[in-house]
Amino acid sequence: MKRSLPLALAILAIVAACDANNSTGPFTGTLKGSLSSSLGGALANIRVVVYPPTGDSTILRTTSTGSFELDNVPLGTGIVQIESLPPDCDTQPAYNFYLESPQTTASVIVTVKCTSSHQVVAGLGDLDGGAINEVRRNRTSRGNNGRRVGLTRVSPVTLGDERRL
Repeated sequence: MKRSLPLALAILAIVAACDANNSTGPFTGTLKGSLSSSLGGALANIRVVVYPPTGDSTILRTTSTGSFELDNVPLGTGIVQIESLPPDCDTQPAYNFYLESPQTTASVIVTVKCTSSHQVVAGLGDLDGGAINEVRRNRTSRGNNGRRVGLTRVSPVTLGDERRL
């Protein structure tokens, strides 16, 4: 019995050491980034494609603050490609990022040269991916002294077969 206790402790120590060296924990980190205009202000709703060191690419959109984030990115060197910038902004090359160890964060911060300002309101973006100014559509026309504009004298159309359902 006295001989088996040291042997059992030795086996437990070897198993613990092997487990510590060959951990099956998550070998991933986080990628964070931001896009802003050279004239100031965030670039919202811009398409960002992340190509991790291994696995499939992921397509993200920047938030109203111009930021983006992707969790569980495999460790190593990956690429960030910025797409759908407004036409007045310079196209961007691919940016490399590197995640060295598990649970770390890599950052990609880009200032894009643009020729006009891109103000963000309420996180909205236009169809080509650039930030837009707020436009309120309240059914009134300024050139019409604030009166409602619309079809006020349209008569209803009777089809005749409405009652045969």
